[in-house]
This record gives sequence, structure tokens and C-alpha cells, in this order.
Amino acid sequence: GNTIYTGGTFTTMTAALTTRNRIAALDTSANLLAWNPNANSLVYTIAVSADGNTIYVGGTFSTMKTIARNRLAALDANANLLAWDPSVNGTSTVRALAISGTNIYAGGTFTTVGGVTRNRLAAIDLTTGFPTAWDPNANNSVSALAVSGDGSTIYAGGDFTNVKATARNRLAALDTSANLLAWNPNANGTIGALAVSGDESSLYVGGYFSSIGGQPRKNIAEIDITTGLATTWNPGASASVLDLATDGATVYAGGVFSYTGSTGVTRSNLAALNMLTGEPTAWNPGTDLAVLALTTDGSTLYAGGDFTTVGGIARNR
Repeated sequence: GNTIYTGGTFTTMTAALTTRNRIAALDTSANLLAWNPNANSLVYTIAVSADGNTIYVGGTFSTMKTIARNRLAALDANANLLAWDPSVNGTSTVRALAISGTNIYAGGTFTTVGGVTRNRLAAIDLTTGFPTAWDPNANNSVSALAVSGDGSTIYAGGDFTNVKATARNRLAALDTSANLLAWNPNANGTIGALAVSGDESSLYVGGYFSSIGGQPRKNIAEIDITTGLATTWNPGASASVLDLATDGATVYAGGVFSYTGSTGVTRSNLAALNMLTGEPTAWNPGTDLAVLALTTDGSTLYAGGDFTTVGGIARNR
């Protein structure tokens, strides 16, 4: 609807320096809303239910609204903390969330969810908060998740090198029964961002890698959903791509790069790429520091990160 939820490490929001500990809600005119869950540590990822009534949050926090919630919590649109409480172990992190059907998929560095062994990937029932039988067992951290439009396939990216005791370098696909699919792009570096194309034919991938899908690709690529091979789409980025968003005929990329495109067009940490050619469009706001999170809403792109200017205009993070 008209609400943007944001998470991070911040403790104040707006020019009035209103207290908002690591999580906040704003309207589309940038007015700070009363919604105030008050997390005691980093909020890394947020997912909103299809009806907009439930906001699921992941990170490193151990309390939300001063009540114990270990790394995962659910709130309603009035910031009431819900009983839903999967409780992730120890000093771990929940770094990615994706809702599909009756489950929410979580990725991170954790090894237990709800007291049940779940290594870095888990599916959690949206009603009960209990982990389901879905158990891919990744051997290292998961930083990005995406779900196909029909909900049948879950894509995971990160630093892992095997899933279900089978070699999968940093990118894998599973079905809803946690069967590992043959799809295997085999990235040679960290995957940090995933976005499914509008026509469901491909997966856009960002991170810090130089080879993926059987081709040299510099930190950003398009992978065929069927074959797992890289398509001809090849914008390249000079350094890490940390988040992606798609909208119509455009792929938006955020990160810490200074150029992109086949001829090395200058783009400071934020770029709009033609979905057919991979070349950057004329859209060029530029930021002074890293862009970590992107989301689109009609004609607007919302961006979050470490920056203090966008297009030379002051915009703190």
C-alpha cells in the first residue's frame, strides 16, 4: 500500500531525529509513522504478507518491543508484536526472508530454528512459527532468497558450497519438498542478491563473482531458469552488486560499483539496466556510498544504504 518499512542499524529517523531503533515505517511522502517495534540490534531483512497485515523481520536482534525475539519476529500493521516466535539460535543472523504460500523461507548463518536443527536455510509456518520438514542443510551462510511466481521453486544464494550434501557453489534451487534441483550455475564468488524476471524465464543475480552459469560475468548476471546457464545479458559491474530490483523493462542494481555496461559507463553505486541489452539507461542519480537495499513501487524506486547524498542532494541513507 502506502507504507515503506525499513530496517538497519539506525537509532533516529527524519530531520527531527525521532527515536526509531533499527526499524521504522514511513508513508510515501516520507512522514514517519507511529509504528515503532524498537529492535535492540540490527534489522537485516523485512517481508510483508500478501494482505499487508503482517510484517516479518529478521536480523541479529534478541528483543523486539523489549520482549524476547531471537532474530525473527512478526508484527501487525499497528506494531503489535505477534505470538509467532521461531527463535533462531545463538549469535547467528537471519539475512534473507521470502514468503510463499503458507510458509516463510529464511536464510542466514543460523543452525537451529525453534530448537530444531536447520543449517542456514529453513521454512517456517506462517501461522504456528514452527519450522516445517523442509531442510536443505546448506554448509555456509545464505544471503539472498527468491521464490518463483508459482511458488514451486526456491532460489538461494550466499557463500555455501554444498546443499543437501551435494556440491552447489553459492547458488542453488530447491522445490517445496526440499529436493535439490539439477539447476547449477556454479558461481565462483559470493551471491548477495536475487531477482526473478517478470516473465519467469530467468533469475538476475548480483554479488562478487567473476564466473557463473558457465561464462565469465563480473558481479552481475542473468541465469536461465531452465538450464542454469548464463544468458547473453552481460552488463558487468566494477565491484559488488548488493541488491537488485526489476520493474517492467528495467533491472535496477545497487552496490559499491563505479561503472557498468559493456563500455564501462560511470555509475556510482546505483544503475538502471536495460533488461534486453544489459546497457545502462540514462537514469543516473549516483550516490556517495554503498546502496544496500532496493524496492520499486510503480514509478518510484526506494533505496537504502550507507550513502549521505543521492544525485548530489543530501539524503541520509
